[in-house]
Amino acid sequence: MHRLFQRLTGTTLLTVVVLFFTSCGKQHQAEQVATAFIDQYYMADKYDATFSSLDSTIHVSDSALVAMRGATAQSPLFKRGIKYADIPNVSPLYYVRASIIHDNDTVQTTFYMDKTLENIVAVKSVKLSK
Repeated sequence: MHRLFQRLTGTTLLTVVVLFFTSCGKQHQAEQVATAFIDQYYMADKYDATFSSLDSTIHVSDSALVAMRGATAQSPLFKRGIKYADIPNVSPLYYVRASIIHDNDTVQTTFYMDKTLENIVAVKSVKLSK
């Protein structure tokens, strides 16, 4: 019985470690994609960004994504001509939030991504301070 417990404990520990590193890899991937988007489309050349944990949602409709795209296209925070991935026809969407600081302004931006975490499908920004 003791050996069985040791074997199960070792297997459980290995599973937790694998899940932890997989989760860290997804977080890192999402942050890289969001940072590349910021570098390409954010108006400020110099900024500091901190990211929230990667999460997912099934509560964002296609029309909400289209509205976010339209708002971002009109925002003075971003350059024109943003290229997004197609809106996926499957749930969930993954997202990561970034607090972007530039010249004492803080903007909270949410980056919505498809399940591959390689494509941004919409962005939502709120200016928090000046």
